[in-house]
Amino acid sequence: MKQTLKKLSLTYRSELADRIGWLIRLRWLAASGVLITILIATSLFDLMVDRLVLLVVTSAIFVSNLGYQLYFNHLQSNLNKPGRHRRIALFANFQISLDLLILTVLIYFSGGGENPFFFYYIFHMIIASILLEPADSYRQATLATLLFNSMLLLESQGLIPHHSLFPFFSPVIFYHPLYLLSLSVVFTSTLYFSVYMATSITSRLRSREQELVELKESLENTNRELTEVHEHRSRFILKVEHELKAPLAAIQSLIAVLLTSFAGELSAKVSELLGRAEKRTHVLLEMISELLELSRMQVADHSFAKEPLELAPIVKKQLELLRPQA
Repeated sequence: MKQTLKKLSLTYRSELADRIGWLIRLRWLAASGVLITILIATSLFDLMVDRLVLLVVTSAIFVSNLGYQLYFNHLQSNLNKPGRHRRIALFANFQISLDLLILTVLIYFSGGGENPFFFYYIFHMIIASILLEPADSYRQATLATLLFNSMLLLESQGLIPHHSLFPFFSPVIFYHPLYLLSLSVVFTSTLYFSVYMATSITSRLRSREQELVELKESLENTNRELTEVHEHRSRFILKVEHELKAPLAAIQSLIAVLLTSFAGELSAKVSELLGRAEKRTHVLLEMISELLELSRMQVADHSFAKEPLELAPIVKKQLELLRPQA
């Protein structure tokens, strides 16, 4: 059981490391997409955003992801060391938390509540549910809720300036308490519901995966036990056949001595019976020799060589052996 749990732990660490590698690769694509979007949107549309600030924040994504990549390479080289599971989990939590912070900064400098890209928080919640434990996923949802709602609250109270996205939009609606409350409730409920759905599916998949690992371990143990039983049986048969062959060979030798040394003193009937006994003994010895060879092949795990076989001589031989009884 301990061995199984150890394998499960190592498997989970490997899979978590693979998912973190996937997240880092995905972040390269996301950062490139953000950069291209900023350049195209600010060039084609008359947006009231500070392009330089957005480019600086995007550069921070590239720089941080480079640091993630270097640290991830270090973790992979020492994946089997004790305590790596917790360190990998903390690394994943740190990445997602910083991603949420950077996303909030990007949204703040590109319109705040006006920016429809705040739905990208949902993607981060799904990623967190895939990478992290359910409790950590809910903590990330709480962090995202606090960041976004704090931004809305600080803007509405005038504690931080509001950066309008479109020049033709009136920012008055974004300061209306009813709108802010509705946006906050919908945003918060959507995040937590997304986490609940994603963690439920992920937990079931992990449970099935663990069952498959345990089943595989059980099948391997069963196969190993069956192999050992087969080897013990083959060795036992080999020993028994060897013990049978010795007395039969002695009987055959005694019969041969009688037939050769006392041939003139034996009657025809006795000679015939001794001849049949000698033939029967010879057949038994051949059968035991074949069984011995078969047992050796099984113990040594040899394969059988196929060759043509004439059935007529075999049938004729068996008929001769069974004719006296018939």
